[in-house]
Amino acid sequence: MRNIAKILICGLLLFFLASAALTIYMVWMPNPDLEKNKAEDEVAIVDLRKRLKSHVASLSVSDTGRNYIVEDALMPARDYIAKQFSDIGLTTRYHRYELYEGEYSNIIVDFPSKNKDSAVLVIGAHYDSVEHSPGANDNASGVAALIELARYLASKPPANYKVRLIAFTNEEPPYFQTDEMGSFVYARSISSANESVLGMVSLEAIGYYTDEKSSQEYPKLFHLFYPDAGNFVSFVGDFRSRELVTASISLFRKNSSAIGRCFFSCHYAWRWVVRSLVFLAVRL
Repeated sequence: MRNIAKILICGLLLFFLASAALTIYMVWMPNPDLEKNKAEDEVAIVDLRKRLKSHVASLSVSDTGRNYIVEDALMPARDYIAKQFSDIGLTTRYHRYELYEGEYSNIIVDFPSKNKDSAVLVIGAHYDSVEHSPGANDNASGVAALIELARYLASKPPANYKVRLIAFTNEEPPYFQTDEMGSFVYARSISSANESVLGMVSLEAIGYYTDEKSSQEYPKLFHLFYPDAGNFVSFVGDFRSRELVTASISLFRKNSSAIGRCFFSCHYAWRWVVRSLVFLAVRL
């Protein structure tokens, strides 16, 4: 009996140690000292805020939403995004695919690298919304960030790897987590083409912010490690993407006064293709 008790105790100790190690592995964040962030150009920040607000307002004009349910509801959003890219001076191309309701388009702009053999970093945001919602936060906010990221990259092209920005269609139900999502269709095509992909970043619903207590909810036990106010940006990835997540949040915290947190989950459309993360600022 004593031997059995010892085995049980050792087993429990190993379980708790493994659980503690796994938790630290999941929630550890680099560069925790936010006081060391660089000073920001206030004029540039004010201008950026105005443009972001303008993009969100322009994309969120209809209470019926941007989706396949209302005929041609996606076209104004698609055309707006393409025009913004064009106005920046970028060449836009479309990745089109057909469903039984009609033809749909992912909108793509590429930023080549000085190294022609380098892999590509894909950064995307879906531009559709759920039914009967203007979709300001989910996901006009992500698209707005994508447009402004395009503006930044147009002035400061990437040196070490290619960057591809994509506005995806059909992320919301009934396509959500199916092989008919725009991001899934594109991920499948890039996999079939054997293109070398460094990683994928999804900009998702980053317009939510509040200092109200108990405004942020989590899966069980995550509340033990994160604050209860929804006033931070989340970096979410699966375990395979840990290096990408920690590298991204490290750069974010070095160069931004915003608060970044990370934990690990799954980005459906890309998880079987490449390392990926989702960039969030929402109640989950």
